[in-house]
Amino acid sequence: MYQRKLIYLLSFFIISVVGFAQKNDDKNSCFYDKAVSYYHSKPDSALFYVKKILKDSTKTSDYVLAKSYLLGGVLYKNIGKIDSSYFFYHTAEKIFTEKNDTTGIASVQNNLARLYHQSGRFDMSLQAFFKAVELFKAKNDSANLAETYLNVGDLYIELEQIEKGLEFYDKARKIFLSTNNKIGIAFIYTNLGNLKEKENKPDSALLYYKKSLKLLSKTDRKQIYADCRLKTGNLFFKQNKPDSAISNFSVAENIYKEIDFPLGTAKCKYAKGNYYLTENNYKLAENNYNKALHLARKVNSTVLYGKVLKQLYLLYKKTGNKNKSLQYFEKYTKLKDSIFSLETGNKIAEIQAKNDLLLRQNQINKLRDSTKIQKLLTEKFELKSKIRKTGLIILTIAVIVIIFLLILLFYRYREKNKLNKNLSTALDERNILLKELHHRVKNNLQIISSLLNLQKKHKSNKSVEEIIDISRNRIAAMVTVHEKLYRSKSFKNVDIKEYTEGLIKNVSDTFNSSEKNISTNVKADDIKLNINKLIPCGLILNELITNSFKHGFKGKKEGKFEVFISEENQHITINIKDNGIGFKSNTDFSKLNSLGMKLIFGLTEQINGKFEILSPNTGTHFKLTFKK
Repeated sequence: MYQRKLIYLLSFFIISVVGFAQKNDDKNSCFYDKAVSYYHSKPDSALFYVKKILKDSTKTSDYVLAKSYLLGGVLYKNIGKIDSSYFFYHTAEKIFTEKNDTTGIASVQNNLARLYHQSGRFDMSLQAFFKAVELFKAKNDSANLAETYLNVGDLYIELEQIEKGLEFYDKARKIFLSTNNKIGIAFIYTNLGNLKEKENKPDSALLYYKKSLKLLSKTDRKQIYADCRLKTGNLFFKQNKPDSAISNFSVAENIYKEIDFPLGTAKCKYAKGNYYLTENNYKLAENNYNKALHLARKVNSTVLYGKVLKQLYLLYKKTGNKNKSLQYFEKYTKLKDSIFSLETGNKIAEIQAKNDLLLRQNQINKLRDSTKIQKLLTEKFELKSKIRKTGLIILTIAVIVIIFLLILLFYRYREKNKLNKNLSTALDERNILLKELHHRVKNNLQIISSLLNLQKKHKSNKSVEEIIDISRNRIAAMVTVHEKLYRSKSFKNVDIKEYTEGLIKNVSDTFNSSEKNISTNVKADDIKLNINKLIPCGLILNELITNSFKHGFKGKKEGKFEVFISEENQHITINIKDNGIGFKSNTDFSKLNSLGMKLIFGLTEQINGKFEILSPNTGTHFKLTFKK
């Protein structure tokens, strides 16, 4: 009797404990559902419920706990608490890994990749995105896969690899259209608008932005709606429509403040700073830039932080504050070099190559699976034939099957060899390109050293700042060649017209040509030069352009600067003209002692060319001829 009562009491205790645990788990599940419902409209309320769940974590199921950590990581990222965000993401991933939850792990990787992207760690971002893609593919999770494809596209656009970005946008678009996902389609419209804006097609860009805003206005996705408003404002700003631009900036900023999204607020402050800078309202521009800088540092947005540093450098340069201008220029250059370093570029290329190789391996695996299925069907056919046909027919079928398998094995062997050969060729080409790159960098660093040494030895009354500007432009003329080669498909030749226009813009920005109304014009045949010709030619052009913008228009409020480039019988002719004050009538050019003229004649001799100084009625006219 006593033992029976003891059993009843133990049973009641166990049932009570299990019931209490179940009740707590149900309560925390409700809290999680509330947190998700408040995520887009009231993120502070969402974070409140996440904290309640974690406070009672010992009485919460691992699944709800992991999802809560993941959601908390996103919320902390949005309000700029990056360290807390990393901690929450890694904790969520640990729980998902222990439970072998593939979808959960993939979601963590996708969000970590976005955080790495925001922090300017592009190689780690790309690696995490590709890991998320493979995991979502394995689970046939098309919705999350499409969103990840979209994020990868955004990253490639940031890296200015437009074709790769479009490739992933197209993958996302196909999935969103097939599932009729309106939010996803709105994402696509926004990103297509961004691309059209980069392609200088403002009307098409505005049309896509309006389509996106129309879809988003019917949802609770406030952050995404504000992002599109901000992009629309930036487009109006570029079209010189200040009222429309400021209106969209203000709407976006109010939404970002409402949902406590400091990164968005920082972007709005940056956009407003750009607007006030063009309006010459330097005080308001400085105020907005400083607020944007503070918020960008708070949320660890390295990319935005660098953009603000650059604009502050331009602001202080325009206002004549040389010390601050140089200070922010050095900060911007150092940050840019750390983000877009050669090491990071190599890592991205390596990750990309590994992903491409994995895709090819998956294709090979699918081919193997289809071969196995075909083999099973053939065996089934052979079994039926044994029942219906004679031994001779069976023997004939067996021979045919063997021949078929041999052909199939031979085909697979040939394809495998072809694939290995292609991979080997690609690796050889990559090694050759790297060697060529190092060789070019070494040569050009030697040229830079020589230029600086000549400047040091040359006697001049110029100020230190002026010498720095001139030297920087000479170096920029060489750096631009490498930048054009990097963006070129051939890695060997550069379009001379596009290169010349870039030189003119760089010199114009350096010597504040915006204070004068100087129009520029470049007319050129379709000519592409290799680096061995373009470096000396670019330095000559830089000297002539610098001389014109710096000295040619003194005392004049407006002027015209023109460059004409033509090719005939493998000879390039470049005419540089301006209608400025020109040279004195009695100038003896052979006795000019300037470093610039010495460089011009020396570099002309280096490319076996001919340099002429002509005497127009007004202004100056230089003519350079050399063999292509």
